[in-house]
Amino acid sequence: MKDELVQTIAAFKRLDDKRVREGLTPPEQDRWFALKGVIEQEVFPDSAPPPSSRRDSLRVPTAIDVTFEDARGFEKAYLRNISEGGVYLETSRPLPMGTRFDLSIRIADSGEQVRLRVEVVWVNANPSPSSGLQPGVGVAWLDLPADDKVAIKAIVHRALDDATTT
Repeated sequence: MKDELVQTIAAFKRLDDKRVREGLTPPEQDRWFALKGVIEQEVFPDSAPPPSSRRDSLRVPTAIDVTFEDARGFEKAYLRNISEGGVYLETSRPLPMGTRFDLSIRIADSGEQVRLRVEVVWVNANPSPSSGLQPGVGVAWLDLPADDKVAIKAIVHRALDDATTT
């Protein structure tokens, strides 16, 4: 099964890169969504398909410590999952819908710190026990420069690769 997952992830990443570079044909787009569904079932095996199944980007589990600053000052938090559209930020600090702030992420390979503008688009103050989530918020990236988009895609693809080694 692991070899199949490695092949599925490799095929997804090839199509995902092409999707950004030049776009996909309708059959390729259908294949991209099908591969995305298979990967989501593998990385979230004990739950129903995640909300990301409705998204145009794959959300993958990750474990990254981050910091952010809002009107009340700096806060450390934890990224539970990431996609090219945003992240789930595990935090006990209540952040209302629409709150905008800068999120700093340290890129593991380079040690580089990326500072990204985000907006709270989902508040999960009392997650259900079956979700496996701690209280937090879903945030969407705002106005990502091209270099930051590349960095986020690299984090997502690295998390996919990590999924095959655990």
